[in-house]
Amino acid sequence: TTEGNVAPSAPSNPDPSNGATEISTNPTLSVDVSDPDGDSMDVTFYDASDDSQIGSTQTSISDGGTASVTWNSLNDGTNYDWYAIADDGSETTQSSTFSFTTNYAPDSPTLVNPSDGDTRLNTDVTLQVDVSDSDGNSMDVSFYDASDDSLLGTDTNVASGGRAEYSWTGLDYG
Repeated sequence: TTEGNVAPSAPSNPDPSNGATEISTNPTLSVDVSDPDGDSMDVTFYDASDDSQIGSTQTSISDGGTASVTWNSLNDGTNYDWYAIADDGSETTQSSTFSFTTNYAPDSPTLVNPSDGDTRLNTDVTLQVDVSDSDGNSMDVSFYDASDDSLLGTDTNVASGGRAEYSWTGLDYG
């Protein structure tokens, strides 16, 4: 220990909050850090299941600042535990262990209208798909033009088990 140095406070105020559910499978984790001496800190995030490091260390976070890292490619519907360690160059302090559960991805939409390959359509057509989510969440369903991947429109807040639709108008004949 360096004489007169006080260890950083335990990283706190986790995001996602402890016990959160329906979190993305690529969440950004963050904690607030402080040091009684006002020292800047390096902050490292860890997977509590095996103590492996998550992403890169956040360096030179100022006293009272927030450190963050993205945890990529997590599994759907899974509980994850993590913690952070603040290091002021002389002392380290570990946070509590925090947990969250990832969301299940919605099921693939099921085409209702028009039928795939249908050639007898008007220049105005209503696109329809049935959607469901194993968590029972409402969804925003976006429709795209496959010829250039441009967004046509979005049907918002569609209930699981419901039908999303978009009216595509002014199409060319043939």
